[in-house]
Amino acid sequence: MSLIGYHFLHKEIDSLSEDSMNFVRHNFFRQRTNDHYRCKRDIKYILWGISRCLLHQDANRITEISHKFVQNGKLVLKDIRIELATYAYIESRLHQLFKDLDNDLYIAIEAMALLKENFTKLEEANYTRNFSDLIKERKTTFGWKNELVPASTVEDILLDLHVYAPSKQSRTPYYLDVMDWGNEKLRHNIFEWCWRDPDHSAEEDWGNPQVLAPYLFAFTPRGDVDYESFLEIGIASSFIIWNAQSRGLSTGYCACIQDPSAVSDALGRPGKKVTVLLGLGYKDNKATSFIDPRTNKPQDFPKDNSYHKSNQQNIGTYIHWH
Repeated sequence: MSLIGYHFLHKEIDSLSEDSMNFVRHNFFRQRTNDHYRCKRDIKYILWGISRCLLHQDANRITEISHKFVQNGKLVLKDIRIELATYAYIESRLHQLFKDLDNDLYIAIEAMALLKENFTKLEEANYTRNFSDLIKERKTTFGWKNELVPASTVEDILLDLHVYAPSKQSRTPYYLDVMDWGNEKLRHNIFEWCWRDPDHSAEEDWGNPQVLAPYLFAFTPRGDVDYESFLEIGIASSFIIWNAQSRGLSTGYCACIQDPSAVSDALGRPGKKVTVLLGLGYKDNKATSFIDPRTNKPQDFPKDNSYHKSNQQNIGTYIHWH
């Protein structure tokens, strides 16, 4: 992981994208789109992609940006010749920026070369799964495989959240704590604090095994607790869900937090109250039970969402056309 080149480029993204847009405007004003905002936005996508390559020292990560220039399996660039000329200009600026950072320069230029190569293959490549398929597949997950989710995958999901998720004036009014199983006692305690029905004994209570996932995200309002905090926590957690789903991962929400202050205290946020927890990992489709940390005995999974769907009101009770 290299932070020097990453920070060098990140500081220059705005000015470099502005200069690149002006390069296009002055040299291809008849052929290129008049939507200069979109032009600048597309250049930023590429520069963000290169910065990610520098962060991970892996030029191949540029492929994650390529899909943004595809619709229905087809390349949507207006004129590939203009794109290549613009990329040559960007490369010249990268040479200036990284003149004293040989390895970062090599990765940045290699990433640009791979990007141009990818654009010749995009019609055959399948970079994204159909969103309509994702929403039909997603269900709250209770059973998790022991298969390790690469930390780099989680980092990419979080970086996508930071770069692409909508946030009013980029305020991100929440804390997001990410937990693996490095602290097993903490994870077991959180399960204890997420009792599904406090009136039931541990043997009777189903619990919330979604919080036993390989990774657990905890969202807590930051600053004043108001509607904006809760709104953005909903947006951010949904963003993580669909990002994870597109990568073959599963997720599980938990808002049955009987002692949110205890969770926040354990995470080093005294005086705060965690709002929602989100488990992430690979789903075990064969499992029907889990080992309950409260009893160290097998416990059947809670009823799935179909139970609640059976009580769902008619769509016309809450959706109205005007």
